[in-house]
Amino acid sequence: MDKIELKNGEQSVTFVKNKNWTYSPEWFWEGDTPMLRFKDHEFLNIGFLRIKEGNLIRKEKNKILFGGNVKFEKANVEWSVEIKKIENESGFYIKTKFKPIDFSIEILEGMSFFETPYEYDDQSEILTIISQQPVYYYKNGNEISGAGFKHPFWYYARFGSAHLTGPCFTPLVVNKISNNNGTNPRYTLIIGNWEETTIKDIFVHPTRKNEKKLKGIKFLVGTINWNCSLYKDPNILIEKGKEITQSIIIDFKKDLKDDRLDQLLIEGWERCLKIHFPKNDITSYKIAKEKGISWLNSSKYLIKEFWKKTGIYNPEKGVRVYLKGTRPKWDDGVSLFCGQWISPLSYVGYVWEKEEIIKKSEELEKKFCKGRAPIKDATQTWTIGPTPMYLGAIRKGMFLKCLPETMEIVEKYVKKRTEFILNPPKKIKKGDGGVLVWDAFLSFISFYIFKDEYFKKAGKEIIDKSNKILDEKFWNFNCAAEGDFVGAGQARPFGHAVGISSNILAFEIFKREKYLLYSEKFANYLLSLHFITYNGSPVKDIDTRGWANGSTGGRDQYAQMPPWETEYSLQQLSYLILKDKRKEGFYDLLYLHSHTGFAQFPVARIFKRIYDLNMKIKYVKVEDLITEKQFYQRHPYISYENPWDQTMLAGYQSVEPLILSLFYGDGIVVSLNDKILTLIPQAPVYDRNIINEFIVELWNPFNKPIETRLIANIIDENKCSYYYNGIVNGLLTPKNKFTEKFIVPQREIVRIVFKKKKLDEKIS
Repeated sequence: MDKIELKNGEQSVTFVKNKNWTYSPEWFWEGDTPMLRFKDHEFLNIGFLRIKEGNLIRKEKNKILFGGNVKFEKANVEWSVEIKKIENESGFYIKTKFKPIDFSIEILEGMSFFETPYEYDDQSEILTIISQQPVYYYKNGNEISGAGFKHPFWYYARFGSAHLTGPCFTPLVVNKISNNNGTNPRYTLIIGNWEETTIKDIFVHPTRKNEKKLKGIKFLVGTINWNCSLYKDPNILIEKGKEITQSIIIDFKKDLKDDRLDQLLIEGWERCLKIHFPKNDITSYKIAKEKGISWLNSSKYLIKEFWKKTGIYNPEKGVRVYLKGTRPKWDDGVSLFCGQWISPLSYVGYVWEKEEIIKKSEELEKKFCKGRAPIKDATQTWTIGPTPMYLGAIRKGMFLKCLPETMEIVEKYVKKRTEFILNPPKKIKKGDGGVLVWDAFLSFISFYIFKDEYFKKAGKEIIDKSNKILDEKFWNFNCAAEGDFVGAGQARPFGHAVGISSNILAFEIFKREKYLLYSEKFANYLLSLHFITYNGSPVKDIDTRGWANGSTGGRDQYAQMPPWETEYSLQQLSYLILKDKRKEGFYDLLYLHSHTGFAQFPVARIFKRIYDLNMKIKYVKVEDLITEKQFYQRHPYISYENPWDQTMLAGYQSVEPLILSLFYGDGIVVSLNDKILTLIPQAPVYDRNIINEFIVELWNPFNKPIETRLIANIIDENKCSYYYNGIVNGLLTPKNKFTEKFIVPQREIVRIVFKKKKLDEKIS
């Protein structure tokens, strides 16, 4: 039998020559093991036409192109399928096209489908991740983690199907299928290029059984299929002369090193992010920049709020959780929520050497303490519970002294909280893995501050429990009571993110490598399960890349998480960066968020996403809405609770720009060329030494070198001078805040060290 083959390392794809000189697809191989095939060895479907043969149009060293012209009833339809080796990466790029030439047609199916060999019975283990979340997991014929949504119309959906109910923002599929005992595993990774794909849908489900009663898994990524329809009548119109395309990467493995599914996930996510990375300027960032919006300006605005009475702070009661007019149930200040602001606010004052800001944080401490009942608070598990607020209060002790009353209240809380978490009363719901990592984090921070072995021991017991949950149910870090409706049993980014920092602290305290390994696992799951890679926004003033999609519970991928959860989660990556455990994806994602995160502010918005009376989404210019001016625009830098929905201005969602203004460099040292990401990883960990010495990391995510220079905005605040040393060297002073020009190479981290000049130090 004559064949042609395209190889990529140990992987290959083969095509069989037919008697009529056409070719048919055979298998994708790893070594001599068949891993996948075009469904039923067909190149593609067009309606009911199953195209099993094609002409060899062109064969080159790294790619093969097949195609032809078929009759769909009376319509002439041109088609082609290109298969290309991917340079320096595993897998194959596949691009499918077809176009009706002389008539418009309606079809039920179209494009290329793929499937594994039929080698598995009903007791097989199947794990599917589509568009990051949700996770579908089946074993021994039982559903362990299932769909939060099951379509009522379709009788033919099979047990084990995984389907989104709306176009997704991260076209990534990861699937494992194996025998019940773990033998004969196949791992499949499919990445869609949504910039080049017409139908943005994903559907994964078991195949029918063959004559041996065995089955496989079928993958539909960027296809037309009647099972994918959201409506009863799924016919799709393809207009005359209009070409539709499907562009995907297919990759596969027989096994994973150390059974590290998280490594496969992060590999696919990073590749998906690179495919959809903006080639030029981000439109929403240009809009924000033209309006003079920056992280530094947002931080300064938020600081000034604490000298006012009408914004997020009520000096009599505390921080306002929701502002009047932006939510049916609003408040006039809650003392507990002051805790969230204490450490970020005082740290900005510490870095800028502003005593008045530090004094204001003490006012918040007193307000926080006055309303606290730590023993009662410690038994609360509404979503996460009060732990983030207590953590926000006590972290100040890492770089400055907390007030004695703060120390006393937090110590009581943590000891009672530990007892509650480790030995919960029988009739009270236990916190899930996400709750545990927050409490482990608080225990370790308390150990550093109180120097009490109790907190060290408690933190270890809690983090070991949470790491065990990660191994057993990595998708179940919902940051709530077990079984809570929030997240439908899936994860929220908070849980995986705080798992990073908790494990890094455990590593620093106990010096055991396993904690460093778990911190990397948590980071891999954080990025690959939560952060969107494709900009699916229909309006120009928001780019959804850089936002966590959060838990969708099987609904869709439009449910981006709030600013607090997105931005606090992103900051935890700094713990790994400081341990030299970096990934390119960290920097690409931080670049995107540093440019798109302004969408959380009313001042950045041109359009309002709103529903009409028919419950259809409309985009209305904010200048046309008097309510927008009265309720939202009057608070320009108070964050929307959800940047996509643009509803509810929330004080507790607004705190993160304080640290982000330092982390992204605006409030310390920043690149003047905004195509360069500036990072100061010491800021999110509240490093005490940052006022004497800090390292600036620069990242150029584009494919060409970029020239820039840095400006030291911190000098405007503390009036100090700084030596800098790295790719360029020199001295910055109040009279000259700019470094020399230099080149940042593409996709390579550049570090420059800044040291504060002592008052009596002579300039050499």
